[in-house]
Amino acid sequence: MRLVVGDRCAGLVSTVNAMLPDAGYQRCMVHFMRNVLSKVPPTHREWASAALMLICARIRYVTVNDWSSRRYLDMSRLDGIMQSTD
Repeated sequence: MRLVVGDRCAGLVSTVNAMLPDAGYQRCMVHFMRNVLSKVPPTHREWASAALMLICARIRYVTVNDWSSRRYLDMSRLDGIMQSTD
């Protein structure tokens, strides 16, 4: 097994590390997004959710295509978008 996906439960992480030392561990994106959005005030959840999905999609795209240069990871353009929604 090469990859285990989970919700970052401490017991699961330690078990995977002990039983599958060569396997990588990846945080489940659904659990990650739920945890982040639970900290956002309800009035801002719609745009925060859209911004978080955009960031996750960009990271997936860059990772899959090996475009790990700084240019493609630059999220500074989001500042203008976020200010226009206020």
